[in-house]
Amino acid sequence: MNPPVYLGEAAYDGVKFARVQPRALAEDGAWRIYQDWREALPNEGKAFAPRPLRFRVGELFAFDVQPNPRTDTGPDRQIVASCVEVEEVLDFRDRDPEIARRLVVEAGLQSKVPGTSHVVVALRDGLCVRVRLEKHQGGPGFVAAWEGLNRLAVHVLDPAVFAGNKIGGRLLAVPGVTIGKQVGVTNWCPDADLLEAVLKRLRRVSGAEASPISRTQIAPLISYLKNAALLPSLGTDLEPVRGRIGTLAASLGENTRGLEELVDLVGRLRPVEARLKAAAAQRRAEIEAELRSELEGQVRAEIEARHTELIAARDRLQNELTDLEALAGLARQEAAATTAARDELGAALRDELIALQGRLEEAPGSEAVTAAELSARIAARLRARGDESELSPGESPPWARARVRPREPVRKWETAVETINGAAKYFGFSPDEMLVADVAARSGALVVLPEAEANAFVHAYASAMTCGEVVRQALDPSILSIDDLWRQPGGGRPTAFATAWAAASLDTRRFRVVLLDGLQRTPMNLWIPSLVDVVAGASRPRNLLLFASLSRDVLDPARVWQGLESAVTGLVAKRSGTLSPQILAAATGSLVPVSCFDAEAAATPDRRDIFEFVEGFSGEPVPATLRRITSVLRAAWALAPAAAPSQIASAFGDGDQADDRFRLHLVAGTEWLRSVQNSFQERRE
Repeated sequence: MNPPVYLGEAAYDGVKFARVQPRALAEDGAWRIYQDWREALPNEGKAFAPRPLRFRVGELFAFDVQPNPRTDTGPDRQIVASCVEVEEVLDFRDRDPEIARRLVVEAGLQSKVPGTSHVVVALRDGLCVRVRLEKHQGGPGFVAAWEGLNRLAVHVLDPAVFAGNKIGGRLLAVPGVTIGKQVGVTNWCPDADLLEAVLKRLRRVSGAEASPISRTQIAPLISYLKNAALLPSLGTDLEPVRGRIGTLAASLGENTRGLEELVDLVGRLRPVEARLKAAAAQRRAEIEAELRSELEGQVRAEIEARHTELIAARDRLQNELTDLEALAGLARQEAAATTAARDELGAALRDELIALQGRLEEAPGSEAVTAAELSARIAARLRARGDESELSPGESPPWARARVRPREPVRKWETAVETINGAAKYFGFSPDEMLVADVAARSGALVVLPEAEANAFVHAYASAMTCGEVVRQALDPSILSIDDLWRQPGGGRPTAFATAWAAASLDTRRFRVVLLDGLQRTPMNLWIPSLVDVVAGASRPRNLLLFASLSRDVLDPARVWQGLESAVTGLVAKRSGTLSPQILAAATGSLVPVSCFDAEAAATPDRRDIFEFVEGFSGEPVPATLRRITSVLRAAWALAPAAAPSQIASAFGDGDQADDRFRLHLVAGTEWLRSVQNSFQERRE
């Protein structure tokens, strides 16, 4: 068992010996104060020091005792065995270690425990450092000795010391207990030394050339920071000064604003304000006039004198630029005129060549060979402009030729609905039915009409779209496949359908209308399905519009195509019973009014418009139906805004739209086709 350790002080300054007065006893790592020490140190509660102490009166130290071997010393039963100095413990456990360092190293302590040369600083996490103190050279108190601060030992701290009694208002460490083993080192050197060491280290690492500061500049920099009290440990007066300056600035600002408000209040008095404004305006005008009169002429003269050559060069360049702009304008006008003349000449030449080739067919028999050679050369020349096609097959009847009439003024698509309606009324047909026929034909559908009214209906439509031009293909039983529509069976000559196709490919801006006359005279199931696929595909010129006529006098009921009513667009084309303007014009010999439209100028919807229409479509989303209605939507888009494209396209769907004016004509046409097919079936049975 270790002997008890006491805390005490000398009762008097002895030369050869002394007596020690106990103050506290170390128990469980802390000091405990007792009032009566006679039991622990009999007989008078003091210990005898047979040798001189190195501590003076008032200086605390720790000591242990042993029995006095002499019995003739009177009351001194215990003598001092050994004694050591005690160290004060500064509690910084709940504060930043940098604050503790600045207090002990930079600012200094006002006092210390008498007789001690060290202080223990308690830090966070149960750690502490032991710092040696020395007299502060720059003021009263004590600061840490700088030696060894750059590698200051860090020890474990016994927290039991904080549970003990304070001696003279100070917390003292118990020797051998409070400070434990060393667990590390820390750098507590002064700020100036740390900054100087870091700058030198950075200079060594980065090299002399790359370092922003030289070795000779480091010491003056540190000295300047010290003298200016800018280091963290020296600038303690900056915070209160900053506070006072802030208060002073606020007061000055308030006073200044008050003065400005007084000036504003006085200035807002009407007589004063008016006089001030008048005086200010007058003075401003006087100053401007004086400056203008004094400086304008002088500055202009100086500038012109200094830059005479530049001004002359500028004027010369300006004149040249004006001349060049005039020449460029003339050149642009000439180029535009040349382009227009070239286009007009090309179109006229193409029309004349087509017309000439058509007229060659009517040459006398003696000139047949020469005419045929000339027609072949013209056809070869024209074919070089487009797809492989034959414009004039030769020896064809007039109704099978793709004639070129003098161009009528091309109308704008904004008038298309009005023009088509006018043509329908002129011939006595329903305007809505003709609009349905228009969008169906331009969408790539085969429009089938009753044979009795087909020719009149198609010519009525052609008078609005193609200046009345119609190519008529007479059908017969020799047509066994779609190829027979291109070359006449047996003779191999191009058909009227081939002629119209070639003309449409050559001039994509002009519509070509074809009437396939007499479907009932052919084996329909052998070639009509292929024709429907071709005209609905991408190979058909978009300006080629296809119509067909049908009657109940079928040649071969066994060859009727049962899917006809669902694959084509059927219309009844019924005329009104009144006297139409066309009948009256035919009786009087008057010309039918005609017009034409530019096929390439027709407006088309974009992807977003198509998606919006499909999303709003109420019918069954079958692929065949979607292909049909989207193609019709594209064709009907050119009729907007006079007609609603979505309404017309929806009428071609399979939804229930019995009250739609366009749908009524489609339903009537489908029922007519179905009745015709039923009659075919009855004849077959």
